[in-house]
Amino acid sequence: NAALSHLKSIKPNDGWSVKRDDNGLRLYRRNVALTDNSFVDIHYCVQNQVVVGLLTKAATTCQVLVTRNGQPMSARAFVSCKDTYDPNNNNSKIQHKKTTTTTTNPRSTNPARASSTTSNNTTTFSPEDNKMILQYGAMIVVASVLLRALSSSLILLIYFVGLPLVYVYALQTCPPASSFDAKKELKRVLRGHHLPEDHPEKPKGFLEELATRVAASVTTELATLPGYEVSMMPMAGAVILVDLVIPTASTQHYW
Repeated sequence: NAALSHLKSIKPNDGWSVKRDDNGLRLYRRNVALTDNSFVDIHYCVQNQVVVGLLTKAATTCQVLVTRNGQPMSARAFVSCKDTYDPNNNNSKIQHKKTTTTTTNPRSTNPARASSTTSNNTTTFSPEDNKMILQYGAMIVVASVLLRALSSSLILLIYFVGLPLVYVYALQTCPPASSFDAKKELKRVLRGHHLPEDHPEKPKGFLEELATRVAASVTTELATLPGYEVSMMPMAGAVILVDLVIPTASTQHYW
């Protein structure tokens, strides 16, 4: 049966079948008839690539039942298949008794059909396609190697060029050691100048800031009155490390 074989090849799980009644043949999909009327024969029209039901024996008038994509035809459409239909040599005729039904179980597995479907779905690449795939693969490999080389070169560039630039900038902007005022910097620390705005010990409001400033000034003067020790350690002229020790308060601060 050419029509059923075609339908099973493009839609193997739709349960196609052909049944004969008193008026002729009808095409079923999952045991549901596609049309209410019967036909002289069910035929696969190679010219139009559709499955049709013959309304005339010469196939001059045929109703389209299934489209070329295997979808049942929702609207009525008619074609002529007289050039492709041979009533004397037609595989679409059913050679069973009137009550015999040919059904397809969508869950069953037919080894021959599965083999045919597998062979039909196998994609064969031409030599030109294989050459193009190899070219794309080589391009991807070369691109990855170049990216890795560029990333390594960028790291080396940052190391050999960026670090000297950072050192020169630090050397130019480093303040002299004589500009460090120990009392002033200690007052800034005590009033929380270095703390972030959301820190709980950061003074909030004008009055609180004023009170903190006064307390920091008094504490600094009382703590440094007996004396304090400042040690400075220049580091390559770019950074100066300052160590402030207040013996009376037993504290030590770094800048």
